[in-house]
Amino acid sequence: IRKISFLESQTIPIGLIVKVAIQLEFGKYAIYSGETTMQAFQRLQGPKIGKAHWTIWAWLALMSWKFLLVGGISWWGCTNIEHSLPKCLSNDLEFRYGHLCITSHL
Repeated sequence: IRKISFLESQTIPIGLIVKVAIQLEFGKYAIYSGETTMQAFQRLQGPKIGKAHWTIWAWLALMSWKFLLVGGISWWGCTNIEHSLPKCLSNDLEFRYGHLCITSHL
């Protein structure tokens, strides 16, 4: 297993915190205004690509990267489980935990 730096190990938890903070703001706006996030994006000033505002296309591109984030979270969780178990227990449960982490996001 490749050793990772402290900065690399903190990328996923920090990304999750930022993601939750942004989603909370989108949720608050939707409750207060009665508009969905996509409707609010469409009303923004600025260029449109086709019929949609550029922020909607940016959101779509970012959501396509979400699969990589989920894979990283799975890897991070499996690695932490593996390192927290004693070596003899880790060898016996390695397949089960790996299988659990892979199938939990399908």
